[in-house]
Amino acid sequence: MSIIIPGRYELVNRKYTVISKDILEPDVSKDLNDLIKYHILDISGNMIEEIQINSITCFFSHITELYFINNELKEIPVEINNLTSLKKLYLSKNKLIKISNLDKLKDLEVLDLRANRIKEIDCESLNQNLNLNYLTLSNNQIESISNLPLLVKLHSFFLFSNQISDFNQFVKDLVSKTPNLSKLLIEGNPMLSGSSDYKTILKSNLKQLVTLDFNHC
Repeated sequence: MSIIIPGRYELVNRKYTVISKDILEPDVSKDLNDLIKYHILDISGNMIEEIQINSITCFFSHITELYFINNELKEIPVEINNLTSLKKLYLSKNKLIKISNLDKLKDLEVLDLRANRIKEIDCESLNQNLNLNYLTLSNNQIESISNLPLLVKLHSFFLFSNQISDFNQFVKDLVSKTPNLSKLLIEGNPMLSGSSDYKTILKSNLKQLVTLDFNHC
């Protein structure tokens, strides 16, 4: 039994492989006059590989939260980038290989990209998402965060189980890119192998840090 959350519209486990206006219309037609009341859309647990232009935006252009967990996306669709009111975007457990098509989401505060196949953060990945306060990239293949833009509002940054190997550079990047960070998760990266004092180093460099790898600082 799913939990009823006020304002959430569910299209979960519908076995969609493609999202288009024609595919969505039969499933939302009974609620057309009430769709404006919903600010959360959940299309998790399908097999979606493609989202066509003018599909979600045709019915849900106003939503502020999108849950698209456990699907088959290999890239972030342009259609998601057109949901310009989004504040929270959940895309974990897809097959994404890069971070793209987020530049219009200037109000985005929460971005969940866990458990994908992302290898790098390129120079333009998040440079328009300056209101982010929560970013999780855990369980990917990321080797560096050097291209991360300055995110002064970012408080929570989760990078568990990636491929970051240069600890000194990582610390420099955190200090310069995320100066107000309070929660950090980095266990499961090669840079920590044999390192016993990494927590002390991070605490001394990140003055706002409160939680590090699930432990209170």
